[in-house]
Amino acid sequence: MATSSLAGRCAPVLRLVPPSRRHSQETAQAFREMAEMAERGEIIGFAYAAIEPHRRVTVGTIGAAKTEPTLVTYWLERLMLVLLRP
Repeated sequence: MATSSLAGRCAPVLRLVPPSRRHSQETAQAFREMAEMAERGEIIGFAYAAIEPHRRVTVGTIGAAKTEPTLVTYWLERLMLVLLRP
């Protein structure tokens, strides 16, 4: 059986990290900070992908992100660059 010339040289596509209390605390703190920014009018919309402990993902939009899909699509492209180049 032939093997790929890339075998053993590719980094894993996903790094699965077990959920921890630290992840929950960091997430809650970030949401508190963003909620305060929204209260001051500094954030007017939000698109999200929320990861639950067993890797189930919930996605959605809030505020301006719900009514401005073209703008959100642009920023999701930017987010992909951040996620793919840590």
